[in-house]
Amino acid sequence: MNILILTGRFGMGHYSAANAIKEEIESCYYDMKIDIVDIVEYLVPETSQYVYGSFEVLVSKFGNIYNFFNKVMGQKCIVPLKGKFISKIDKLIDEYSPDIIISTLPISSQYISTYKMVKKINIPLITYITDISWHDEWIAQNTNYYFVGSIKVKEELIKKGIDKEKIKVSGIPVKGKFKVNEDIHNNSLKKNLLIMGGGLGLIEFDNELFERLNNEENIKTTIITGNNKKMYDFIKKNYKNLKVVGYVNNVDEYMKKSDLIVSKAGGVTLYEAIYSEVPMYVVKPFLVQEVRNAEYIEDERIGRVVWNKEGEVVEDIISLLNDNKEIVNMRINMKSIKKSFDIDSINSIIGNYRKGA
Repeated sequence: MNILILTGRFGMGHYSAANAIKEEIESCYYDMKIDIVDIVEYLVPETSQYVYGSFEVLVSKFGNIYNFFNKVMGQKCIVPLKGKFISKIDKLIDEYSPDIIISTLPISSQYISTYKMVKKINIPLITYITDISWHDEWIAQNTNYYFVGSIKVKEELIKKGIDKEKIKVSGIPVKGKFKVNEDIHNNSLKKNLLIMGGGLGLIEFDNELFERLNNEENIKTTIITGNNKKMYDFIKKNYKNLKVVGYVNNVDEYMKKSDLIVSKAGGVTLYEAIYSEVPMYVVKPFLVQEVRNAEYIEDERIGRVVWNKEGEVVEDIISLLNDNKEIVNMRINMKSIKKSFDIDSINSIIGNYRKGA
């Protein structure tokens, strides 16, 4: 069978989820041909770099405007030029001959759904919702299955009229190395703190946090700056007791050795933390999907969220790190969340389609 996974680089979460799905399928079916395609690059190759560049500027510099557009598109389900791209989707289908299409991006679900309707074909379409939130843009009429991160999202989709049998609670896809159940958590008296800035390397802290942690003898702090070289150079030069690394491929190892993760509330990062059973500390989430993810962290008691920076953030982080009982309770809650996942659902569905082929 041929499987086509459609995604995009609006942040790294959608692309990371696509790679994790591919890995999961390949772990069960060695004979599948699986291709990952950036739908934006495929449809508008001449302008895709400007689309992604504009997105990064919008997210990092103009969050209010991003949130406004996100709200409008979610309410009105605005997907540009669906009809105009039918011929390009035709070419895509002809090139990859997919038996199943998987989408980790709302626009690709909408485009394929429209294509199925116009061409009157029945290629199975599976949509992965890659945040602990959703809006109407994710709902595409000709979707066969929705994979969601939580039971609450499933309940909201059912309220919108989606058949409950079409909704699988699988968690947000993460790479298999995060799912390995090995007990390598820190057992020393010295606490391990991990600070991450997300795929764009965004860390929004002033010098007070770094200065205090640099002088804290009982805390070993590691900072992953991603692609933010300016931040990397600044920390490396000024804070000798902080370990700083740039973009890394072994985030799972850093997570599993940590007692607490300070990070943006991205959907994939959240689920990497859940699988690693390491509580999260989130400061002032602002982008709309990160706000909803942060609310989930609070509701499930798997971390702590500071909604403004007026309080003593540094002291609060150190206090939580040293509260062994609270950290253990948060880990127990993360373990409970993992038990709610239908971990074999995608491969079961693929197996059923395979039998019917």
